[in-house]
Amino acid sequence: MNIHTNKLLVNTECADDIIRPAYEEKLSFANIMPTVNKILGVEDAHETLPESEYLSSPQIDNVILIFLDNFAWYFLEKYIDEYAFLDDYNHQISKLTSQFPATTSAHATSVYTGLPVYEHGIYEWHMYHDEIDEIISPFLLNRPTDTRPETLLDDYAIDQILPQSNVFEKIEAYGLSTQAIVPNILAPSAFNHYYKGSNDPIGYATLSEGFTKLKEVVVNSTKGFTYFYYEGIDTISHKYRIDSEYTYAELKSTLWHLQNFLSRIKNNPNTLVLVCADHGQTAVYDTQTVYLDDLFPDIKINQIARYPGQNNPLGTPRDFFLRLDAKDDTKAIIDRLKDKLGEQYHVLSYQDMQNLGLFKESEIFKRRFGHVAIIGKEGHCAYINSAQHKITKKSLHGGLSSKEMYIPLISVLF
Repeated sequence: MNIHTNKLLVNTECADDIIRPAYEEKLSFANIMPTVNKILGVEDAHETLPESEYLSSPQIDNVILIFLDNFAWYFLEKYIDEYAFLDDYNHQISKLTSQFPATTSAHATSVYTGLPVYEHGIYEWHMYHDEIDEIISPFLLNRPTDTRPETLLDDYAIDQILPQSNVFEKIEAYGLSTQAIVPNILAPSAFNHYYKGSNDPIGYATLSEGFTKLKEVVVNSTKGFTYFYYEGIDTISHKYRIDSEYTYAELKSTLWHLQNFLSRIKNNPNTLVLVCADHGQTAVYDTQTVYLDDLFPDIKINQIARYPGQNNPLGTPRDFFLRLDAKDDTKAIIDRLKDKLGEQYHVLSYQDMQNLGLFKESEIFKRRFGHVAIIGKEGHCAYINSAQHKITKKSLHGGLSSKEMYIPLISVLF
């Protein structure tokens, strides 16, 4: 197999159990969509991947981006024999980093907008939204306490909630076609329809159906971009743990379907297939989890005017954020957290995070991000203790460990 690891990635190992996004090296997920635009001849001011990181040719008519949620670099290292079918094709596997936070919310929005997370501002499953002045769930367009999706649309226009940049419309402005193919549960959502181009998202029930629909789009397309999303590896890994037999079976099944798909489009020249991931996961355990409201009952945890006296989640157990009042002594709170949590947790101020290179200068992050981040070392979690937000998943992501941050980019050129 043609596996390429850029030597500059060593620079991302910046602290104890911290892998920073490779923004400076142009080796992060944030560089994928600008690269797609470059290949298709679409103007884009954002930085692209170095040409050494993907296969290309002077004539590419179709770019297919297959986004496999939680398709971590870790799997390639552990189960490398399962990837041997790639030797039948002109391929390359490159090592990239996730963005921070290492979440699907951040990365799927980067695909749809073409922007890095620190520009589009949708960074977490539960996040503070400055224009609404609430903690919301942007993918679902609701609040963490809501029992149905899209309740925010009762009060706000969708473009007040989500960034307005749309990569599908941008590509179509150059006379190219676009298509998104996503699971049935996602296809009708307001989020996916907001970011579609001329064509509605295509839904699918099973991976075999999804890849068959993808094949049909590819063979009937003259020139353009197709996006395919699959969440199965992420779902199973959350439920059973990243190193479980169930996760391995799901990975093996996904790779078989990928192999089968590639074999069915091999007679479509000038087609580039890119297979990527948003993040990996790390196994978590009850014995390595702390509940902040139990440890610090006097600290108000992300309390907002709508729910006075109620502690609220901001981020995930692997990247938990605190938004503080202007009158709070940030340094004193950080010192207390560090003293109580010990060496298994990184407690970082906003400036600490920026200094580490976790994101670039960002006006939208200044308004929305946490003032303090609590990031566990591998396997450690911090959250709030309530029945509604109890940790039930056996592997999680969002943090900065190597398992969460390193991702592959597979390019196959026909």
